[in-house]
Amino acid sequence: MTVKQQTETDMPLTPSRDVFITCAVTGSGGTQDRSPHVPRSPKEIADSAIAAAQAGAAEVAAVLHGPAGPAFLSAMYGNEPRCWAESLDGMPRLRWLVNAFTRMRVLDTENGLDLTFKGPLTALPPGRRPWFRGFHRDFATRRVLFGHWAALDGEGVPAPCLALDTGCVWGGALTFYCLDDGTFHREEAGP
Repeated sequence: MTVKQQTETDMPLTPSRDVFITCAVTGSGGTQDRSPHVPRSPKEIADSAIAAAQAGAAEVAAVLHGPAGPAFLSAMYGNEPRCWAESLDGMPRLRWLVNAFTRMRVLDTENGLDLTFKGPLTALPPGRRPWFRGFHRDFATRRVLFGHWAALDGEGVPAPCLALDTGCVWGGALTFYCLDDGTFHREEAGP
């Protein structure tokens, strides 16, 4: 994990905190053999990934709650950058974090975000794959609940992933999933 001191010249949208935390969960290449601090077990990797996501969310929240919040909101929308890089800074960094958390549906061959595709899995363009398919070998064993992809209508997603967006805002149903007993509940949208 790297702690990065953010300065006014690094980022014109001044956050309300000084420290941002970023990480590469398992490093690259053979890092597990070179450091005892690299997560090894599925639980350690998951815990590290959750911590990284929480750090990214905190980074965006710090800007939203600070004086630069309105400027951030007015410049937040856009499809670039496609790929994460530790060197991302300022608005490109914040935009990538927001896009990854809220708009990611498919990835290109470089694992970059393709934010233009919103259709069903049967209409995927060549060279694109859903973010939940083939990303990490341990991912297939973890229950992941997600939304914001209404075109899936809650279907076509490999177990144990669960797509909960069933298009309520488009006249479809609002879907709930009970973690305690594993049951789905749907409430059809009203007139």
